Amino acid sequence: MSLAYGVPQSEWTESILRESFDLMLQQRCGVAVCEGSLDLDTQASDAPERSVSGVASVESVSRTGLKILVAGLDVSYYNDVNPIVLAGHNCIAQSSLLPGAIGTVRKVSKRGSSLLFKDMTFDTDPLSDAWYQKVLNRTIRTVSIGVRPLEVEFKEETIGKGKNQRIVRFLEFTKSELLEISPVCIPANLGAIITPPKSQTKSQEECERLTKQVDSLTERVDEFFSVLRAAQAEDGKASIDNLLSTLEQLKNS
Repeated sequence: MSLAYGVPQSEWTESILRESFDLMLQQRCGVAVCEGSLDLDTQASDAPERSVSGVASVESVSRTGLKILVAGLDVSYYNDVNPIVLAGHNCIAQSSLLPGAIGTVRKVSKRGSSLLFKDMTFDTDPLSDAWYQKVLNRTIRTVSIGVRPLEVEFKEETIGKGKNQRIVRFLEFTKSELLEISPVCIPANLGAIITPPKSQTKSQEECERLTKQVDSLTERVDEFFSVLRAAQAEDGKASIDNLLSTLEQLKNS
């Protein structure tokens, strides 16, 4: 927990932020976490099963008073050696002491001031599947990154105009190293909306397609029985020819 949570943002000082930051490092063995927004996008046709992609972090001040510069974030070790996904930043599941690793990421990349991740693929063990199902049904909509801070500066900026003008104070990570990415229940950054995972979108589209097919088939059956009743009510070859002609049209439609 950050000390900054207990102090109004307008009263944040460099001392409070640095004490809060030091406490975070002590609690997390030198790893700083900065929760970011997640906008899931799994429309790629080559995406593996049980995977999602999206935005892991953006350059904005978090609720804990931290800001990570994406340009200064080193992702080489993460991409090349250990693209790990943790369960809420936990290396070990506290209740069972089992590993907290729940999956891997195919690749992270930078686009402007955003850090993107491609194909966060969840494992199939019970812990991993529990997190995946929460992401799949959109109960969990955000992710967070764990980084090793290398260079940190105190910043003070004035934002807004007139009555809405205020001063924002924060610690800026000018250089850092990405260590892990985690889905989280409560993010520090605001403004995230998750699009449904591809499997859910495909299921909805498939359901709509099947519904239309059933409706069309129902109309054909109704038309068939209508013609059949008319043929039964009439005598002669003309009614039979009419029935056969209608059946041929239904078959070809």
